[in-house]
Amino acid sequence: SSGINAEYGGLEGKRKDRDNQLYTIESEIKEKRARVEAMSEHLKNVQQELNITQNLVSARVKEIESEHHMRMMAEREHGRFNLSIKRKKGAVEERLRSMAEAEKTESGKK
Repeated sequence: SSGINAEYGGLEGKRKDRDNQLYTIESEIKEKRARVEAMSEHLKNVQQELNITQNLVSARVKEIESEHHMRMMAEREHGRFNLSIKRKKGAVEERLRSMAEAEKTESGKK
């Protein structure tokens, strides 16, 4: 009877050890699940921030491209204005020369 009690006591001790191990493992699993959940939520937030940042960068790139295009158009128009001014200035100078020659001719006739 005392041998059976000793054997039962040994088995009961092993059961308690296994119960403690099981409790420890279950606690670790809960902890790791909570950590994975927190990390997944953090990853989701980081991905949203990345998406927002990428959209901001894309918008800024389009804005820069548009500004570049407008600058190029303005430079072309500036060039056309300068050419037009140069042509008109030449025409005015030619007209003045013509008038001066006509005056010389008129004054020489008198």
